[in-house]
Amino acid sequence: MNWYVFYSKHQNNKQLLEVLNKQDDLDAFIPKVEKWFKCSGFSDYQLMDMYPGYIFIRSLLNEEEFKSKYMKLFESVGRLGELLEQDRFISLSESDGEIMSWLFHNQGVITHSIGQYNGDDLMIMEGPLCGFESKIKKINRHKRIAKVDYALLGMNMLLPLEVINSKGSVY
Repeated sequence: MNWYVFYSKHQNNKQLLEVLNKQDDLDAFIPKVEKWFKCSGFSDYQLMDMYPGYIFIRSLLNEEEFKSKYMKLFESVGRLGELLEQDRFISLSESDGEIMSWLFHNQGVITHSIGQYNGDDLMIMEGPLCGFESKIKKINRHKRIAKVDYALLGMNMLLPLEVINSKGSVY
C-alpha cells in the first residue's frame, strides 16, 4: 500500500474528499486522533483532525502509475491545494506507510492506548502504541497524550495515551 499526502488550501475538504473517493483505486481520508476533553460534568475522548488541512490517500498504485493516472486531476484542483512532493518522490516511504497503517489500523483514526508503569518501565497493554514504548519520549498524564519520537510532515506526533495505576484508576 502506498501513501500520498495532499495539502488543502481551504478548510472545507469534504468536496475534494468525495471526488478522490469516487476513484476506483484510491482511499482518501482526513486523519483523525482521539483527544481527551474534560470540563464541568463532561470527560471523554473526542475525535479531532490530526493534521488540519491535510488529506491522506492510500492506493495500490506506485508513484509512477499514480502520477500518470491522477496528475491531471490534481492539476485541475490546484487552486484548492497541492500534492506534497519531496524532491521527486510524492509517496511516504515504505516504513512510514507501515507505521501509519499500524497506528491507524486502516480506519483513518488513531484511538487511545492504555498503558501502565511496571516499576520504571512503561508497558502499553492495548491500543496502537503497543510495541512503541521505546519511541515514547514524554507523557502528559493530565492531557493524556504521549509525545512520540517519530515525525511526520515535519511535526512530532502527539498520540493519546491513558496511563493507569496498579489499582486500575487513571493517575
